[in-house]
Amino acid sequence: MILTLDTSILIDLEQAIPETIEKLKRLSELHHSPAHITFISYFEFYFGITGRSPKNYQKAYEFLQKFPVLQPTKRTAEILAKIKKEHEQKGQTLPLADLLIVSQVQEHNLLLVTKDKDFQIFDYIPKVIL
Repeated sequence: MILTLDTSILIDLEQAIPETIEKLKRLSELHHSPAHITFISYFEFYFGITGRSPKNYQKAYEFLQKFPVLQPTKRTAEILAKIKKEHEQKGQTLPLADLLIVSQVQEHNLLLVTKDKDFQIFDYIPKVIL
C-alpha cells in the first residue's frame, strides 16, 4: 500500500520530530512506494507557511514539493457525498477537510498516516495513528 501523509505528519517531518521520523521509517520498510499527500493536506500545510519569512517559506515550500499530490476527481466527489451522507444520518457532523482526505484515501486504496485521533471514526479506511 502507498502511505498517505496527513498534515499532522507533514508538520512533524518539517520540524524533524525524531519519534515521527522513526515510525515513518519503519512503515516505509513495509510500504516501499513514495508517500503521497492529499489535495487538502497540501492546502493545509501551504496555508500554514504563507505567513513565514521569505527564507523560511521557501524552505517549507521546497519540502512540500517533495510529495506527489493526489488531485480530487469526480470519483472523489461521489465517495465524499456518500461518506458525508452516511455520517450525517448517524448525527455526526464532521469537518469537510477530514471527509475529503478519507475520500481520497478510499478512492486510491491508500494507507493514511496521521497523528489526528479524529480519524479513528473512519473504520472503513486503512490507517495508522501515531
